[in-house]
Amino acid sequence: MPTCAHRSAIALIFFLFLCVESQAAVPLSPLWDKAIEAEGIQPPEERVRLFSEWIREAEAQGVRSSDAHYHLALAHWEKKEPGHAVYQLMESAKLKQNPFAALSILGQVQQIESEQSIRDGVSSSPMLYLLFTFTPNLNVLFATLAVWCFLAAFYLVWYRQQPIGKVQVALWLAAGVFVTVPLAGVLSRSLLKPIAVTHSTGVLGVFTTAEAKDENRIISLPPGVLVVTEEVSGNMRHISQPLSGWIEAKALLPIDLMAR
Repeated sequence: MPTCAHRSAIALIFFLFLCVESQAAVPLSPLWDKAIEAEGIQPPEERVRLFSEWIREAEAQGVRSSDAHYHLALAHWEKKEPGHAVYQLMESAKLKQNPFAALSILGQVQQIESEQSIRDGVSSSPMLYLLFTFTPNLNVLFATLAVWCFLAAFYLVWYRQQPIGKVQVALWLAAGVFVTVPLAGVLSRSLLKPIAVTHSTGVLGVFTTAEAKDENRIISLPPGVLVVTEEVSGNMRHISQPLSGWIEAKALLPIDLMAR
């Protein structure tokens, strides 16, 4: 039987596996140091330029960094650009391997929407929670545990010739859970509709039809609000959450949550 020390070690390994970030998150350029040193010293415009330049350079080398997008989000926020700030926060969250960190960033997006009187917005969607909970690291861990449970049950039944009992059934059930649970993450990806964030410097009118006329205006949305996007008609795009209506397509920044 595993001792308390063994169980603690297993729990520690589990936690570290979830928290480990990929090497893509490691700053690789001297430009990173320059951008970090600019924080608290240089104006937000300069920090936006530096972090944007680092991201372009890193992605040209096949490197993507959650931290870089997060720092860029902070610079945009100080620059009074909530739309671009939320966009970069979502980019940062989707690159996190640690689900706790990803959900923490999603919580910041929810706070921004809440401060703009948006209730039950896109950031509160259960599908988004599933998407950011089941990170690649967690899926690999569950798949590994499922394989070990199947192998252990196979060993006990066929190699040790033990009759099928509670231990074997428990192992098979555990393996089934470890296989099934990550499927929720896959399902969330397939069911998640395209989303975007409003990014205009002013308020954005939402209209009942694709004709942007004052008499058709329903409400105005501030920048930095996540919306679920639907079909396009001319220069207008239909949204279905947080409310249904039409909005200018150029006022939206599409967010690709599938690319990680």
